[in-house]
Amino acid sequence: DLPNPKQLEFVSSFDYHMNVEGIEEFLTEFKRETYGGRDVVTVGEANGVDADQAVDWVDEEDGKFNMIFQFEVTNLWDKTLSTLNVLPVKRILTRWQKSLEKTGWNAVFLENHDKPRIVSTWGNDKEHWRDCATSFATVYMLMMGTPFIYEGQEIGMTNVRFPSISDYPDVAARNFYNLELAKGIDHNELMEMIYMTGRDNARTPMQWDDSLNAGFSTAQQAWIGINPNYVHINVAQQEKDEHSILNFYKRLTRLRKENDIFIYGIYDLILSNHKQIYGYTRTSDTKRAYVLTNLTDRVAQFTLYQGLSSSQLVLTNLLEPIPEHKNEKSFKFHPYEIRVYIIDYKKKELHHLQKEKHAIDQSKNIQSTLSTETKRKDDTSESLTKRQTVALQKLEQMSHNLLLQSEQNQNDIISALTEATAKALSEIETSKQQTKHKSTSVEIDQENVVPADSSEIDLENEPIYKKRERQRSLVLHLGKKYH
Repeated sequence: DLPNPKQLEFVSSFDYHMNVEGIEEFLTEFKRETYGGRDVVTVGEANGVDADQAVDWVDEEDGKFNMIFQFEVTNLWDKTLSTLNVLPVKRILTRWQKSLEKTGWNAVFLENHDKPRIVSTWGNDKEHWRDCATSFATVYMLMMGTPFIYEGQEIGMTNVRFPSISDYPDVAARNFYNLELAKGIDHNELMEMIYMTGRDNARTPMQWDDSLNAGFSTAQQAWIGINPNYVHINVAQQEKDEHSILNFYKRLTRLRKENDIFIYGIYDLILSNHKQIYGYTRTSDTKRAYVLTNLTDRVAQFTLYQGLSSSQLVLTNLLEPIPEHKNEKSFKFHPYEIRVYIIDYKKKELHHLQKEKHAIDQSKNIQSTLSTETKRKDDTSESLTKRQTVALQKLEQMSHNLLLQSEQNQNDIISALTEATAKALSEIETSKQQTKHKSTSVEIDQENVVPADSSEIDLENEPIYKKRERQRSLVLHLGKKYH
């Protein structure tokens, strides 16, 4: 009964019941009269809502739900059922992560009851079955938002290949088969298409163990057939295998619970143009996590700006130990390999702060040297000697250059600053020895001077922003002209 201006054989109803005019007013009333103000969590299925509109639906104050399921990624399956194109997946998921970064919350998922199994479509459910299942799990489980696991996904359940169309209850699959068969399409060709795209791939019973009906039901026959591979893909077996997909999901869950960077950390995409690697970071005030996944069945090579070390590695899906590495930037990943690193900046910057403390001590020596005052007979001050002036000008230029790059490499800055300070001190001391017969009066401009007693600085617990503020003060102070 719907309008059919193009005289199509069938008319889609989506345009008339999905995201239509007036839906927001209806849902606002629905929320007010039912779950609004109550301690409940709501999730809405929002096919047709894009990332730019999402905030209107899940805004913390005015949203209709706490979360919504978006279908941009799963809709890619219809276009790339045989192979995965990593680039659009990265772009879509990143757009959703960034759109709800400040307000709202993502519902992240990869499988549902309307799509075939991910390991059998975008992955490899044969020789790389375990690795691809754990690779896809890592990609979304460590993103910002609440991850949803569809039944069977956590044990790597695969697509099924029933021999007859009568084995498939899905009305969409049956209608497709009958219509195309009437057009002369071969039965085997049609079944291959259903094996790849059919919704019943995700609707076979949960495989609990290797007993009758996979432990799902004690009836002689379930409402739909059981995937025959239940005898070796089931919960009971994987619970006993520490390297199983199920236990890997448990490790991911534990990693999220024990590291709030995976809850609150800011998401940023890296390696955005790499066609195999999906990499992103999660960043907080004190830590940064690197999530690196090869989503293909081919070896992948890449280079990072940040060096990573094996001591920072917190998760991998490889069964063999990863060789020791320190500050490594170039990587070669096996098919579907994943690694997760966490850099603890609090520990890392403590080492830098200790170096900075040394630079502060050196600056105190300069202060002491330049503050030495010798009175002339007429009690007047004399300016610095030419050699002293040159030394301080060099230090000033060095500190100016350091200020320009102060956000780029803290370790190099501290080293260079310490070296420049020591050199200036040495040259001034040499000049002082050569001009003992001259009287000199020098005072340091005390504005913005760093703390005289560096022991007052709590290097371990000092906030990062305070540390950077103090470092800038040090750089500015050492770069001042003395009179």
